[in-house]
Amino acid sequence: MARTRSVTTGVLITAVAVLGGGAFAVNQNDDTADGPTPAAVAASPEATTTASPSAAPTQSDSPSPTPTPSPTAEALMVAGDSGDTVRELQHRLKQLEWYAPDVTGEFDETTVTAVTGFQEKRGLTGTGDVDEKTWEQLVEMSREPTEDEKHNRLTPGPTIIGPDDTGDDVRELQARLKQIGWFSADVTPNYGDATVTAVTGFQEKREIPDTGEVDQRTWDRLTEMTDQPTEDELHNREPDSDEDSDDSGADEDGDEDGGDGWRDDEDNNEDDNKDDEGDDADEDGSSDEKDNEESNGLDPRCNTGRALCIDKSTASMSWVVGGEVKSTMEVRFGSELTPTREGAFSVSFKSRDHVSSLYDTPMPYAMFFSGGQAVHYSPDFAANGYNGASHGCVNVRDEGGIASLFDKVSVGDKVIVYRS
Repeated sequence: MARTRSVTTGVLITAVAVLGGGAFAVNQNDDTADGPTPAAVAASPEATTTASPSAAPTQSDSPSPTPTPSPTAEALMVAGDSGDTVRELQHRLKQLEWYAPDVTGEFDETTVTAVTGFQEKRGLTGTGDVDEKTWEQLVEMSREPTEDEKHNRLTPGPTIIGPDDTGDDVRELQARLKQIGWFSADVTPNYGDATVTAVTGFQEKREIPDTGEVDQRTWDRLTEMTDQPTEDELHNREPDSDEDSDDSGADEDGDEDGGDGWRDDEDNNEDDNKDDEGDDADEDGSSDEKDNEESNGLDPRCNTGRALCIDKSTASMSWVVGGEVKSTMEVRFGSELTPTREGAFSVSFKSRDHVSSLYDTPMPYAMFFSGGQAVHYSPDFAANGYNGASHGCVNVRDEGGIASLFDKVSVGDKVIVYRS
């Protein structure tokens, strides 16, 4: 009896177990079942987890072949393009002295060369095409050109000294023009026809709008090329003459009487205009800028004593002693944003192995002449030539030449920076 019960019980338990297992099997696929739901939920993340590792490698493999730098490669301007944007590009490059010719609006080989040089100097890929990075860097370093600049048009500024003006400013103007051979008559306080002719000729030679009136651009260029006139120059006196000498008496009397004794430029010296015309009879219609210069053709200020004579127009520097040129080297200057100052200076300090504290770059054989501006050897100029500019210094690329010159130049020697 007990045996029967136990067998029966065993059969019942087995049946229940079988039925329970069946129910469990069914419930694994039935999201609505109550009992086995936890087991089903536990199984589903397991399945997800198993699938995700195999999917992950596939996703991580696919992005790697896709090139990321595609936006950088997209060019804004390329060779063959033309138009106003290319004009802006060319003038911006011109400001930084990467582009020398007139602005044309044509993206030609010269423009490609200029863009490539600019890119390489800035650590960008030198493609010659203007991409976004190149353009952003260029815009940051330059200013937006005017319409006149984009079309190579020079426009005069406001007149600061002009026809019919009188006074000491006119005297100074005439005396400065006289120093460089543009004005041959006596200096007067009156701005007449002879002064107009002299100013016009000076402007034409310098590619300044030739109005015959003095604007700031004209005045700045004139003062860069000349010295402050002495009292003797302003009053037509010989340097060693006495203030009361007969040579200057008539003029001085006229000046004291309110100018009655002065002759206007128009009446000054019948030969005045003839002299100007004679001086202007060169092929370019202008005087030869002080024909009494030494035959070396340098600025007259270079021809006395010892001077580093630096001509921006010819990009050259001559070492001149007593009017004799001892050596000449090619040089490079600052850009429009950091121009090399023009005028008469002297060597204030020498440093053979100088390193710029501002730019942390070597400046070997540095000879300082105006604040932080110096004549020095430039490895960049030696490597890249005129595809670049200094920060205002006068760069020399002949290392042997500048090393030898460094030993000859003394503190106090003249430095004349000018345009011929």
